[in-house]
Amino acid sequence: AALGSAGFDLLLTSNNHANDAHQAGLHQTIETLRTQHFYQTGTFKNELERALYYPLLVYRKSFRLAFLNYTYGMGRKSRYVPRWVNQLDTALVREDLEQARRLRPDAIIVCVLWGKEYKDEHNSKQRQWAMQMLRWGADLIVGAHPHVVQPIEERYMKEQNGHIKKTLVAYSLGNFISNQRKPLTDGGILLDVCLKKTENGRTEISDYRYHPIWRHIRKRPGQKTDFEILPIRQAASASNPFKLGASAQRQMKRYEKYIRQHLGAELEAK
Repeated sequence: AALGSAGFDLLLTSNNHANDAHQAGLHQTIETLRTQHFYQTGTFKNELERALYYPLLVYRKSFRLAFLNYTYGMGRKSRYVPRWVNQLDTALVREDLEQARRLRPDAIIVCVLWGKEYKDEHNSKQRQWAMQMLRWGADLIVGAHPHVVQPIEERYMKEQNGHIKKTLVAYSLGNFISNQRKPLTDGGILLDVCLKKTENGRTEISDYRYHPIWRHIRKRPGQKTDFEILPIRQAASASNPFKLGASAQRQMKRYEKYIRQHLGAELEAK
């Protein structure tokens, strides 16, 4: 309910914790999100639902977008091995992307859990997966799981008709909100991608920017601790609109400096 009130409308549920509460938990998650009127994909109740509703198509204004979602695996083993959690499997991902292309969406967006935790550079396995997905038709790949921000890369891919298209890979957006205390886990980015239709009817990535965010832990005597997500550009202004203490301001500014060095200040949203 809180995510819905905050403006989210699509949640992706294929991740390494999808099986933590086994089949009952997996099904309850799907039902809860349906009750709250979210778009949801990545996990399914059965084979028929996956066949009917995957890839997920979302219509926004004149755009038709296909969403796919995968995880590198699941961290908790049990006697119940979920068949309907999308995992990174070469044949499966290739088949799904071929199916997505047949649906002729304006863009194919893949969201994936991959990479080593707490490493702020992507590894060769992530790069290999990214190149395969782009060759198979993905336009935008958005990664998570490392809990820290990893690079954003443009790639120009040649399509079967000879057209060269710009694609984008954001290897990890870092943490949105968490209670993690390891270095560089106290923030992340929001990725802002602009799609536009050209005169010949093609859809292309025309621009992209990132919004750096920082997780503030606000402790009040005798009250429950609050974990807040702050937009760094506004929070770091001289007026101090979020009433941060001196220590919090120093921590946030260290993170702000790191993110701009890591991703490049020219890509930051103004």
